[in-house]
Amino acid sequence: MALKSYEYVKGKKKLYVSRFRTYSSMEKSFLDHGRLLDYADRYNSAFKYPNDPDRFIREVHKAGYATDPNYAKSVIALMQRYNLYRYDGITTVPGVDPNTVLIASLAPLAQRNEAATGVPASVTIAQGLFHSGSGRNTIATRAKNYFAMVCGQVRSKVASGCLTVNGTRYNRYGSLNDSVTDQGIVLSTRPRYAKAMKLAGDPKAFLSAVAKAGWSSSTTYVSSVYKLISRYGLTKFDLNISTTLTKGGRGAKVTALQHLLNNAGQEVSTTGYFGTSTVAAVKAYQKRQGLPITGRADPLTLTRITPDVTSGAKGSRVAAVQVLLKARKYTVNSTPTFAATTLKAVKALQKKYRLTQDGVVGERTWGVLFG
Repeated sequence: MALKSYEYVKGKKKLYVSRFRTYSSMEKSFLDHGRLLDYADRYNSAFKYPNDPDRFIREVHKAGYATDPNYAKSVIALMQRYNLYRYDGITTVPGVDPNTVLIASLAPLAQRNEAATGVPASVTIAQGLFHSGSGRNTIATRAKNYFAMVCGQVRSKVASGCLTVNGTRYNRYGSLNDSVTDQGIVLSTRPRYAKAMKLAGDPKAFLSAVAKAGWSSSTTYVSSVYKLISRYGLTKFDLNISTTLTKGGRGAKVTALQHLLNNAGQEVSTTGYFGTSTVAAVKAYQKRQGLPITGRADPLTLTRITPDVTSGAKGSRVAAVQVLLKARKYTVNSTPTFAATTLKAVKALQKKYRLTQDGVVGERTWGVLFG
């Protein structure tokens, strides 16, 4: 069947008429999709990661499944938003680590929490696993309290009441999201945790400071929680970008954001000024991605909108990289093409900040560029 569809060619989004397969049922469509991925040699690398859905889809995208430069990020965002990982069957397989499903539920909430408060997502996830007994202890199941937050002298604005368990009164929450929100509020606003917040870039140091400030009296608390971060590689959920761009802002970072919005299909002029049209474009992008619709380009929004950019790429995503490199006094190509001069600049930046010098502008490199 011939249908209109958008494709990205040389970095530009264009409308094409293409021929698509038709099926008599959804089941047959799913089966054919599975056969394509299984039988086509170009997708072999994806099957090295059957237990890592995020890596699997990145490898499928890299092998040429879709032309949209944000394809893998968009699919992962949907998996996280709706916790689609739970359908992989891991909850019904005997002996499978129960933390896996909870991590899938906590990760997007922890990233939103980090964008709003600055508390590292890796710490939030690990604390949630630790204090809730993998989501299965009494305070987690009966009070949706995943951080053992007690009903104290300072009343929580998020909790809906208290629940007494073994003589201790714990906050009761309406959802996992409310529990995460309260953890972020406490750590980011209570004066005794101010030192920890200054160490947010180092999860282990952050945990040590939180424990010393009175979060836990256990001598093994830091090592136990950090062991969860290491075991599950939870730092991959930490936001590498710390910048928040807001209405009224100006400069290279705003220009780069505007290029990235264009790359993502939201048309906006690259003026370098964060005006009402840019606010509207950011809100439209946030709505499409299932993010809080604030109109502010916070760390989570910037993390989602920044695609991997590799040598040979062209268009708005390359222009965004070049604007930020030029602001740091690096020489780049005169056209929005990721050619030799831009590649040299990227590698020089990566060397300066002790990143892998692969010339790929991924999350960590974007983190340096945006700050």
